[in-house]
Amino acid sequence: MNTKSAIYKNSVGHLQASIAYGAVSAGCTGRTFKPEDLVIVTEDIQNNNDYVFAALSVASGNLHTESYQTVWPNWVPNNDKKVVVNQVKFITSIVMLPKKLIGPCTQTDIKLENRQQVIDYLLING
Repeated sequence: MNTKSAIYKNSVGHLQASIAYGAVSAGCTGRTFKPEDLVIVTEDIQNNNDYVFAALSVASGNLHTESYQTVWPNWVPNNDKKVVVNQVKFITSIVMLPKKLIGPCTQTDIKLENRQQVIDYLLING
C-alpha cells in the first residue's frame, strides 16, 4: 500500500472543502495519486503551533471533474498549470493531529518514515 500526503498551509477551510468534494491536490507539484493510495491531508490551524487538522483518504486513481477554482475558490496557486485535483474518498473525519507525530516535513509532503504513525493516529481517532 502506497502512502501520500497533501499539506494545506495558510488555507483555512481547504480540508473541509476537500471532504465535501472528495478532492485533494498536492499544490503545484503536478502529483497524481494511484488507485488505493492512502492520502493524508493536513491543514494548518490558525494560531496553533502544536496541532494541525488532518483526515485520511483513499485515492480513486482518477482526476476530479471539478477544477481547483470550484473546490477551493480562495486559492491562488503560484503555478496553476501544474495543479492536479485528485478524486478521493475520505475514510476518517477531521481530527486535531499533534504536529510532533508529523515531524519535520516539506512544503507539500510528510516524510515517508512518519506517515504510518500519522495513519494509525487518524484511524484510531477519526
